[in-house]
Parts: sequence; C-alpha cells; structure tokens
Amino acid sequence: FYRFGVKKASKELRSLMMRKVRTIFFHLGADSEDVALILSNIEDMIKDRLDTLCELITGSLDNMGVTGDLNRIVTNAYMVHFASSIEAPGVCDNALVEPYMVFDLKKMSFLDDFYLKLGYIQSVQRDRTVTSEFELPGLAELTMRMEKGFWGASNSLYIGKDIMPLYYKSDSAGVPYVDRLYFNDPFFRIYNDSSKCGSYDRLEFFYSRVLGGSLRIKVSAVFHFNNVSYSGSQQIVGFNYTF
Repeated sequence: FYRFGVKKASKELRSLMMRKVRTIFFHLGADSEDVALILSNIEDMIKDRLDTLCELITGSLDNMGVTGDLNRIVTNAYMVHFASSIEAPGVCDNALVEPYMVFDLKKMSFLDDFYLKLGYIQSVQRDRTVTSEFELPGLAELTMRMEKGFWGASNSLYIGKDIMPLYYKSDSAGVPYVDRLYFNDPFFRIYNDSSKCGSYDRLEFFYSRVLGGSLRIKVSAVFHFNNVSYSGSQQIVGFNYTF
C-alpha cells in the first residue's frame, strides 16, 4: 500500500507484507505523522524512520510432548532505524527481540479460551551521537488470558528494566525522542533509569461479541500498575473487522 502525503510531494511506502504459511511473517513499513520512509524522495529537513517487524514460529510444543492445539514457540523481532537530517544529524537504533511460549489450557478447564504466555523481551538500543555502545535492558513477560461466552479477562506482568531508556532523551536538535522512537501503551513504564529493575502490570476485563458478519466489538476496562502502585485506568471501545 502506498500513502501520498498531503503536504509533501514524496510517496511513502506504507506497508509491505510477505508470509510463508505457518512459518514466517514479515512486515516492512513506516508509520509516523511526519516521518517519510527512507526509500522516498524526501526533503533534507525530514528525519527518516524505517520500521521492520518479523514473526517466526519455530515449532509446536506438540512435538515436545505438551498437549494442546495452539501450543507453540514463537520469536518476534522489531527494529527502528531513526536516521539523521540536516537539522538533526545522528542516527538512533532501537531493536526488540521476544522469544516466547504459548500454552493452550482450555481443554483443562470449562472456559472457551484459556492460555498462558511466557516470554522474554530483549532490547538493543543506541544513540550514535552520544555513544558507540548499546544499551541492553530486558523484561520477562507472563500473560494469562481467560474467556467464557462474551466475557473475559487478561493480565500481563512484566518484570525487569525499562526498555525505553531514550524516551526522555533528545536528538542533536534538542527535540525529545518520546513517541517518535517508541510507540506503546502510555502507561507502560518501569523506571526512567534503565539501570533499575521494576515491574509493570496490565489487568483487563472485557466484553466481546460479533455484531454481524465479520464485525466484532470489544469493550474493555484496563487497569495499570507500575512497581506495584496503581497508576490509572482506561475505558476502551474497539471494533475489529476481518476481511
């Protein structure tokens, strides 16, 4: 898909997807209000950002003697290459790798959906204008989801170091990186100092049902806890349409 900018004459490669069934999913694209893809013919005052996302299903736990229809081992990888411009020279790298296992436990219960996810998120980041060394904060993840009928609950617990150490840092032009380099849940924080260990917990209660055809609605109440302390809540209404 191509998106044509309203204020710029250059084209942006919005999304390119390739898939090998049951094995590899690869996504290449860019997503930002004022950032053009490196492949575009852009002005020198615009910083380029190249985003890549890859999912690799490396095997089924059925082959390891663990029963379950959806048991699997998966590795997700994500990388942001935030390039330089004339006004803000310098390059910033941000990469995440998450291997995880999913255990489908619904056959052991009366629930329609019940699974457990165990994973580890490794971050590799560097601001090349500041240092040649990489920062390597990481987080362990434990997620449990249960659903019966139209109602369900999900809880995700992350323990480790903050994986956004450059969030409040600025580029060479003095502009903070914030959501130009990271995009995530606004409550997802550990410590601003990535040398400290802490926790983040996201608890969600939801109601979900099909409205008709391929259209599904989901109404959620989400509660956030940073380092055990309550941080806030969200009420979210979402629609999902399957083509």
